[in-house]
Amino acid sequence: MHKSHQSIPPSSAARPRPRRVSIETFERQLPVLVQSHPGEWVAYHRDRRVGIFSSQEDAVRACLAEQVPELEIYVRLIQEEPCPEYNVRLASEDKLG
Repeated sequence: MHKSHQSIPPSSAARPRPRRVSIETFERQLPVLVQSHPGEWVAYHRDRRVGIFSSQEDAVRACLAEQVPELEIYVRLIQEEPCPEYNVRLASEDKLG
């Protein structure tokens, strides 16, 4: 018996994932950000910079206030040296136990 395979339309297959777009945008903007906002936090949703913040928590809150889907929030510390990516634990998760 022959199984038919559904293929992904070319337009969908060629589209980068939202997180990948955020990472690429951050990397392009980093040289300027390091000069103007060292030690602060920057948040992205896809290729849009949500803003620059004094804390990681403020950056996440701003994204949530703009209804950015949690899995599409990308927040990084602005510094010259690469820093590890952090998985943000949201306050709502703490309540779940």
